[in-house]
Amino acid sequence: MSNTIRIKGSCQNKNLIILIDSCSTHSFIDEHVVKEIKTAIKRTIVLVETIANNNVLRCNVLCLKFIWLMQGHKFHMDMRVLKLGRCDTVLGVDWLITHQS
Repeated sequence: MSNTIRIKGSCQNKNLIILIDSCSTHSFIDEHVVKEIKTAIKRTIVLVETIANNNVLRCNVLCLKFIWLMQGHKFHMDMRVLKLGRCDTVLGVDWLITHQS
């Protein structure tokens, strides 16, 4: 059973592929998206994240107040910056918690 949903979104007229992942503790944005939209970033303490294939990634950059549209709704949050590859953002449990009913 899959724990992810793939959905389309946009930011500054750029189409985004968004992965909603209930197994990811944090939300991430691809480093190429951050460079393209020229949004504010901040260095942080290192976050060590184990991904689905058991590889360990280290992240010490935070994208501040990233704003995007998804399903006709506007969202914003700080996201960790990583090289994602197959998607532009990953919305994790930190995002899901803020949008539970």
